[in-house]
Amino acid sequence: MKKILLVTLTLSLYACALAESKTEIVVKKGLVKTTTNQGDSLIRRGQKAVLKEGQQPQVTLNDKMVEKLLQMNQEIEKERAEGKERIDNILALSFSLESDSLVKFGIITDLTNKTEIPQKTLRLGPTSTIQNISYYTLDGLPLEYKEENIDEYKSYYFIHFNEPIDPKSTVKVLSIHSVDDTCSDFKKYKDLVIKKENGLWRLWNQNDTPYCLNYVHHTLPKSAIFVKSEPPAHTIEEQDGRVSVTIRKYTGKNAESPFYTYFLWPEKDGACLSGIPWTNAGQEAVSIYDLFLAEDIQSPELWGELAIKLVGGGFYEEAFDAFEQCYHGHESPVWDYTALTWQGHIYDLRDQRTEAIEKYQQALKIKPKNSMRHDQWGIILTQQWIQERFETPFSEAMFIIPEEKKEFLGRFKSLPWKNAGPDALQLYDDIAKSNLDDVKDWVHMGIKLVGSGYYDQAMDCFIRGEQGGSTHSYLFCSVVWQG
Repeated sequence: MKKILLVTLTLSLYACALAESKTEIVVKKGLVKTTTNQGDSLIRRGQKAVLKEGQQPQVTLNDKMVEKLLQMNQEIEKERAEGKERIDNILALSFSLESDSLVKFGIITDLTNKTEIPQKTLRLGPTSTIQNISYYTLDGLPLEYKEENIDEYKSYYFIHFNEPIDPKSTVKVLSIHSVDDTCSDFKKYKDLVIKKENGLWRLWNQNDTPYCLNYVHHTLPKSAIFVKSEPPAHTIEEQDGRVSVTIRKYTGKNAESPFYTYFLWPEKDGACLSGIPWTNAGQEAVSIYDLFLAEDIQSPELWGELAIKLVGGGFYEEAFDAFEQCYHGHESPVWDYTALTWQGHIYDLRDQRTEAIEKYQQALKIKPKNSMRHDQWGIILTQQWIQERFETPFSEAMFIIPEEKKEFLGRFKSLPWKNAGPDALQLYDDIAKSNLDDVKDWVHMGIKLVGSGYYDQAMDCFIRGEQGGSTHSYLFCSVVWQG
């Protein structure tokens, strides 16, 4: 009676019968013994037993990531049993980007006793150095280990087993670990594995072990949009609002094996628009376009910016539709005006003059306070610009910035805002002799001349800015600086 009472007080578990005749038992306290026709199992605190009819109970850690690792391990062993390829080593790796400040990962790998005598300690590595990592048997029993650093990033781990491992025998080990921004090496680890490149976020892992069958599983943050993986994804799944990607790769004699998953991370960087260039945008611009459609984005500003970047990347079909999404019936006059004008431009690029002229006529009915500027192409969408399109259709040649202006812009960017010295004066003299009519450039030139003490020349720049002021902000700036 005393024994039964003790179990009742220290045991907290639940079991659930699933549709496929499977029962799961999770132990939160104490120790549970299961007895089936296939044998007995002890389940400790933090472990889970999966009982299936006609099978030996499977005991492991109570962790969803472990479930995925065991699933990948089963696929690996199935392939190994088929014997189609030489498989000396295996890697099942699961990596989850929980947030900007937390990553979680798990690994199942083989360890082989390569000596001629039984060993209770086997060496793992070299592998990435991780603070306070934990190792387990596949059924969730903790394993002690000793770490030996190779360099700042890599270490050997000498893992100790309770029972000796026979010569030439292989045993599997499991590790699960979380790294957050309280760990001293978190930034080093994060910067190595998670990076942003060309507007896309990238997860990276690598395994340089020869003759190795790798299954790598990446779980993306909740708001992430999967774009692609290298090698191509073996499976793509969605669970609890998060996308996960599994990559399979076999490495033969040439062992280098990087794994990349690329994605958009809207929650972190505003749908990644800021990372897309105004000219020569790549496929990531189309990915943002798809994202905006899926999320039913209603912002004229976001659609307008995206549309212009799609134009800059040559994605005219997507750009036309993005401008359609940008148009909100005069709720935002400058963007409605811009959207109609650019739809006219795209019709011109398609040689659809009737439709182009209709769009230009609609645009001229809108009287925005400011005109949209596209300094990347030297274009200002003034009323005069649109009137000229009735006579001269828009063409891709109008995207080209004159070489003279490119040279001026290059020199201008190299000048500091203060104490530019004689270089600022020389650039002013060269620009004054040119046909430059860009108000913004005149105003910026004037400010740099003020910073260098050339007040007479700066005054001339601001007068030119006032005379050609097409936007209130630069007209205002010109007048104030003259004062």
